[in-house]
Amino acid sequence: QEARLPIIAMTAQALPEDRERCLAAGMDDYISKPIEESVLFEVSKKWLEARGKHRDKNFGGEAKEEDPRDGKEEVASESSSGPIYDHEGLRKALGGDPQFIGRFLKAFLKGASADLEKIRDFIGSGDFAKVQRIAHKLKGTSGYFHSPQYKSAVESFGETIKKGENEKAMEEFCRLEREYEKLRQAVFRDFFGEGGQEF
Repeated sequence: QEARLPIIAMTAQALPEDRERCLAAGMDDYISKPIEESVLFEVSKKWLEARGKHRDKNFGGEAKEEDPRDGKEEVASESSSGPIYDHEGLRKALGGDPQFIGRFLKAFLKGASADLEKIRDFIGSGDFAKVQRIAHKLKGTSGYFHSPQYKSAVESFGETIKKGENEKAMEEFCRLEREYEKLRQAVFRDFFGEGGQEF
């Protein structure tokens, strides 16, 4: 009999109670955004190994079927020290391939800049439902940079919109813009240099 296909939840939330809710809902494991290559491989590997042990057992092998959740718990990423972002942490999170990192950063910088322009327009028109959707999108990528200031600004802005505190939206948005611009300049300088093409 074939082992049941494991279900791994992926969410922007990283609190222990969020993990417990996923497991209680029937998920087998949990990965929080931002997805780091090493974490994804580790979680995939332990569940693939568990399925292999189940298959060996059903075909007469001696392997013991184990729950790969036993033992070490997943630990949420922590913001690294540094004035703006963690350069090495970003490289590690994106797998270390320079070409992929370059493509990712170009897409991020172009997309985030466009998203912030949209947010400003939607705040002006009072369309806070669209603002909330974009804020959630920004939250999903903010953790890759291990930038406490930028991540805090993204989360604070998102919570303000989620709570319906629309009168504070522009104030929080201005903070978000400032922190993004610091991050954008630092990332552009470190990865593309003075001769790079602006986005």
